[in-house]
Amino acid sequence: MAVMTNEAPDEIHRSWRTATLGFCRRQPLGTFGLAIVIVTAIAGLSAEWIAPYNPTANDFEAMTEAPSWAHWLGTDQFGRDLLSRIIYGARTALIIGFISAFVGGFAGLVLGVGSAYFGGKIDLILQRVMDVLMAFPLIIMALAVVAICRPDEDRKDLNPFTYALLGTICAAASARGYETLVSFQDGPAN
Repeated sequence: MAVMTNEAPDEIHRSWRTATLGFCRRQPLGTFGLAIVIVTAIAGLSAEWIAPYNPTANDFEAMTEAPSWAHWLGTDQFGRDLLSRIIYGARTALIIGFISAFVGGFAGLVLGVGSAYFGGKIDLILQRVMDVLMAFPLIIMALAVVAICRPDEDRKDLNPFTYALLGTICAAASARGYETLVSFQDGPAN
Protein backbone atom coordinates (compact mmCIF):
# COMPACT_ATOMS: atom_id res chain seq x y z
CA MET A 1 0.00 0.00 0.00
CA ALA A 2 1.43 3.36 -0.97
CA VAL A 3 1.78 6.10 1.58
CA MET A 4 0.46 9.44 0.40
CA THR A 5 2.22 12.63 1.42
CA ASN A 6 1.02 16.17 1.09
CA GLU A 7 4.43 17.35 -0.10
CA ALA A 8 5.13 17.71 -3.78
CA PRO A 9 8.36 16.14 -5.16
CA ASP A 10 9.98 19.58 -5.52
CA GLU A 11 9.25 20.36 -1.87
CA ILE A 12 10.79 17.07 -0.76
CA HIS A 13 13.97 17.77 -2.75
CA ARG A 14 14.03 21.34 -1.44
CA SER A 15 13.63 20.14 2.16
CA TRP A 16 16.42 17.60 1.67
CA ARG A 17 18.67 20.30 0.21
CA THR A 18 17.75 22.69 3.02
CA ALA A 19 18.50 20.04 5.65
CA THR A 20 21.87 19.24 4.05
CA LEU A 21 22.87 22.90 3.85
CA GLY A 22 21.69 23.41 7.43
CA PHE A 23 23.88 20.53 8.58
CA CYS A 24 26.86 21.98 6.70
CA ARG A 25 26.36 25.37 8.38
CA ARG A 26 25.84 23.92 11.88
CA GLN A 27 28.61 21.30 11.68
CA PRO A 28 31.45 22.63 9.49
CA LEU A 29 34.04 20.25 10.94
CA GLY A 30 31.73 17.27 10.43
CA THR A 31 31.16 18.39 6.86
CA PHE A 32 34.89 18.72 6.29
CA GLY A 33 35.48 15.24 7.73
CA LEU A 34 32.73 13.78 5.54
CA ALA A 35 34.29 15.44 2.49
CA ILE A 36 37.68 13.88 3.34
CA VAL A 37 36.14 10.42 3.69
CA ILE A 38 34.24 10.79 0.39
CA VAL A 39 37.35 12.00 -1.49
CA THR A 40 39.40 9.16 0.04
CA ALA A 41 36.77 6.59 -0.94
CA ILE A 42 36.57 7.89 -4.50
CA ALA A 43 40.36 7.95 -4.80
CA GLY A 44 40.67 4.43 -3.41
CA LEU A 45 37.96 3.01 -5.64
CA SER A 46 39.32 4.64 -8.79
CA ALA A 47 43.03 4.24 -8.05
CA GLU A 48 43.77 2.41 -11.32
CA TRP A 49 42.50 5.36 -13.35
CA ILE A 50 43.69 8.39 -11.35
CA ALA A 51 47.09 7.29 -10.01
CA PRO A 52 49.79 8.74 -12.26
CA TYR A 53 52.27 5.85 -11.78
CA ASN A 54 52.39 2.24 -10.70
CA PRO A 55 52.81 2.39 -6.89
CA THR A 56 55.23 -0.54 -6.78
CA ALA A 57 57.37 0.31 -9.81
CA ASN A 58 60.93 1.32 -8.94
CA ASP A 59 62.59 4.16 -10.81
CA PHE A 60 66.19 4.32 -9.61
CA GLU A 61 66.88 7.45 -11.64
CA ALA A 62 64.22 9.35 -9.65
CA MET A 63 65.16 8.28 -6.10
CA THR A 64 64.23 10.75 -3.31
CA GLU A 65 63.16 13.49 -5.67
CA ALA A 66 61.47 16.56 -4.25
CA PRO A 67 57.94 17.39 -5.38
CA SER A 68 57.83 18.42 -9.03
CA TRP A 69 55.42 18.46 -11.96
CA ALA A 70 56.40 14.87 -12.79
CA HIS A 71 55.95 13.63 -9.19
CA TRP A 72 53.56 15.94 -7.30
CA LEU A 73 54.55 14.62 -3.84
CA GLY A 74 58.02 13.46 -4.78
CA THR A 75 59.46 9.95 -4.67
CA ASP A 76 60.75 7.65 -1.98
CA GLN A 77 64.19 6.04 -1.61
CA PHE A 78 63.33 3.50 -4.35
CA GLY A 79 61.98 6.06 -6.82
CA ARG A 80 58.33 5.12 -6.29
CA ASP A 81 55.82 7.95 -6.72
CA LEU A 82 54.42 8.96 -3.33
CA LEU A 83 51.10 10.28 -4.65
CA SER A 84 50.39 6.95 -6.35
CA ARG A 85 51.29 5.07 -3.18
CA ILE A 86 48.95 7.25 -1.11
CA ILE A 87 46.08 6.82 -3.58
CA TYR A 88 46.48 3.03 -3.63
CA GLY A 89 46.96 3.00 0.16
CA ALA A 90 43.57 4.66 0.61
CA ARG A 91 41.94 1.44 -0.55
CA THR A 92 43.69 -0.62 2.12
CA ALA A 93 42.88 1.92 4.83
CA LEU A 94 39.20 1.93 3.89
CA ILE A 95 38.97 -1.86 3.75
CA ILE A 96 40.61 -2.29 7.15
CA GLY A 97 38.53 0.50 8.65
CA PHE A 98 35.18 -0.80 7.42
CA ILE A 99 35.88 -4.46 8.18
CA SER A 100 37.13 -3.74 11.69
CA ALA A 101 34.22 -1.37 12.44
CA PHE A 102 31.65 -3.86 11.17
CA VAL A 103 33.12 -6.92 12.88
CA GLY A 104 33.83 -5.04 16.12
CA GLY A 105 30.38 -3.47 16.22
CA PHE A 106 28.60 -6.73 15.39
CA ALA A 107 30.57 -8.81 17.90
CA GLY A 108 30.11 -6.15 20.58
CA LEU A 109 26.40 -5.96 19.86
CA VAL A 110 26.05 -9.73 20.17
CA LEU A 111 28.01 -9.78 23.43
CA GLY A 112 26.16 -6.81 24.93
CA VAL A 113 22.67 -7.91 23.96
CA GLY A 114 23.44 -11.52 24.89
CA SER A 115 24.67 -10.35 28.27
CA ALA A 116 21.48 -8.38 28.85
CA TYR A 117 19.23 -11.16 27.55
CA PHE A 118 20.66 -14.00 29.65
CA GLY A 119 21.26 -11.84 32.73
CA GLY A 120 22.37 -13.38 36.01
CA LYS A 121 25.91 -14.66 36.33
CA ILE A 122 26.63 -14.44 32.59
CA ASP A 123 25.71 -10.75 32.60
CA LEU A 124 27.73 -10.12 35.74
CA ILE A 125 30.86 -11.85 34.45
CA LEU A 126 30.72 -10.30 30.96
CA GLN A 127 30.13 -6.81 32.31
CA ARG A 128 32.96 -7.06 34.84
CA VAL A 129 35.31 -8.20 32.07
CA MET A 130 34.17 -5.25 29.92
CA ASP A 131 34.63 -2.87 32.88
CA VAL A 132 38.19 -4.08 33.37
CA LEU A 133 38.98 -3.77 29.66
CA MET A 134 37.41 -0.30 29.42
CA ALA A 135 39.40 0.89 32.45
CA PHE A 136 42.56 0.85 30.32
CA PRO A 137 43.15 3.83 28.03
CA LEU A 138 42.44 2.89 24.42
CA ILE A 139 46.01 3.54 23.25
CA ILE A 140 47.41 1.18 25.91
CA MET A 141 44.85 -1.44 24.92
CA ALA A 142 45.74 -1.00 21.23
CA LEU A 143 49.46 -1.46 21.98
CA ALA A 144 48.71 -4.60 23.99
CA VAL A 145 46.55 -6.05 21.21
CA VAL A 146 49.22 -5.28 18.61
CA ALA A 147 51.90 -6.89 20.82
CA ILE A 148 49.80 -10.03 21.30
CA CYS A 149 48.56 -10.31 17.69
CA ARG A 150 51.84 -9.87 15.89
CA PRO A 151 51.73 -9.21 12.14
CA ASP A 152 52.26 -12.06 9.70
CA GLU A 153 55.89 -12.51 8.75
CA ASP A 154 55.00 -12.53 5.05
CA ARG A 155 52.63 -9.57 4.98
CA LYS A 156 54.09 -7.33 7.70
CA ASP A 157 50.71 -5.84 8.56
CA LEU A 158 47.98 -6.52 11.07
CA ASN A 159 44.85 -8.46 10.37
CA PRO A 160 41.70 -6.26 10.29
CA PHE A 161 40.22 -8.50 12.97
CA THR A 162 42.93 -7.30 15.35
CA TYR A 163 41.45 -3.81 15.11
CA ALA A 164 37.95 -5.23 15.42
CA LEU A 165 38.85 -6.58 18.86
CA LEU A 166 39.14 -3.04 20.19
CA GLY A 167 35.80 -2.06 18.69
CA THR A 168 34.17 -5.13 20.23
CA ILE A 169 35.05 -3.97 23.72
CA CYS A 170 33.46 -0.55 23.27
CA ALA A 171 30.41 -1.84 21.38
CA ALA A 172 29.65 -4.58 23.92
CA ALA A 173 29.60 -2.13 26.80
CA SER A 174 27.52 0.35 24.78
CA ALA A 175 24.97 -2.26 23.70
CA ARG A 176 24.54 -3.44 27.28
CA GLY A 177 24.19 0.13 28.46
CA TYR A 178 21.53 0.89 25.83
CA GLU A 179 19.59 -2.21 26.76
CA THR A 180 19.65 -1.17 30.41
CA LEU A 181 18.43 2.31 29.49
CA VAL A 182 15.58 0.95 27.35
CA SER A 183 14.48 -1.53 30.01
CA PHE A 184 14.59 1.25 32.64
CA GLN A 185 12.39 3.48 30.46
CA ASP A 186 9.90 0.67 29.81
CA GLY A 187 9.46 0.08 33.53
CA PRO A 188 9.58 -3.18 35.47
CA ALA A 189 8.48 -6.34 33.68
CA ASN A 190 5.33 -8.03 35.03
